Parts: sequence; C-alpha cells; structure tokens
Amino acid sequence: GTSALWMAIRTHHAFLLVIGVFSLYLTLAGFNALRVLKSDSARKFGHGLSAVMALGIAAFLYIAVRSLQQGNPAGATVLLVFAAVAGFLVWQDHTVLRSRTPQGPITLHIGRMVGAWISAFTAFLVVNGTMQPPILNWLLPTVIGVPVIVFWIGKKTAGSPRHR
Repeated sequence: GTSALWMAIRTHHAFLLVIGVFSLYLTLAGFNALRVLKSDSARKFGHGLSAVMALGIAAFLYIAVRSLQQGNPAGATVLLVFAAVAGFLVWQDHTVLRSRTPQGPITLHIGRMVGAWISAFTAFLVVNGTMQPPILNWLLPTVIGVPVIVFWIGKKTAGSPRHR
C-alpha cells in the first residue's frame, strides 16, 4: 500500500494511487480489527479509518468522472468498481465496529487481510501479467481470494452463536 502510494505520487499515476489507498486501507483495517476485541481506542481508530476511506471513495469517483471526460471509459469503470467495493467495506466496517460480537472483528480481519492480498496481486498482474484474455489479470486474484475468505471465515466462526 505505502509503496504504491509513493510510486503513484512520483509518477502521477491515478490507478496506482487508487490501488495504494485501497490496499493500505485493507491492510490497516485488517490489522486493527483484532485489536478491537481488546481496545476501545482501536474501535475509534477503525471508525476514523473508515472515514478516511470514505474520502478516498469520493476521490475515486472524482477521478472516474475525469477519466470519462478524457475519453477513458475503461478506467472510469475500474474506478467505479473500486468505489463500490470500498463503499460496501466501509459500511461493513461501520456495522461491525458498532456491534460488540466477538466474531465480527475476526471476519473483518480475515476479509481485509486476504482482500489486501487480492488487491496487491491484482495490481501486480494488471501491470506485469501476460494472461490471455487480459481480463484474467483482473479476475484471477478475486477468483482465488474470495473462496479463501469464505473458507477461513466459516472455519473461524463456526462455533460462534451466530452460526449455530
């Protein structure tokens, strides 16, 4: 996340900036999620992080509009997808952080940490990948990562009251 932000600032690369913000958010939110079980300040940090990501979503939308104005509908579509996913994740964070159930932070941790891997691997493949058709560079990490998230969340929360 931070290296992508640094490179994006140095190269004025909007896509890399979006990936950097998104990956950094996922990593920090995932790391912080387990601390929420023990610390109220971690819960406040999580809310603050979600607020910062909400500002990031506004930036994604702004850059998407600019991409459309510059005749780049594909770039705008990617940004809109990132904004939609980030919006869902911020809403989910807010919901879990307000509840006091022990399985909520665990699901956030797993989802955000594997999600950070998905976003980093996607960025790597999009920039360096040679798979045909090229859409595979975009979709393969998600196809691999989402079942991993579902498996581990199911495994770690199977004994919780919510899953009985």
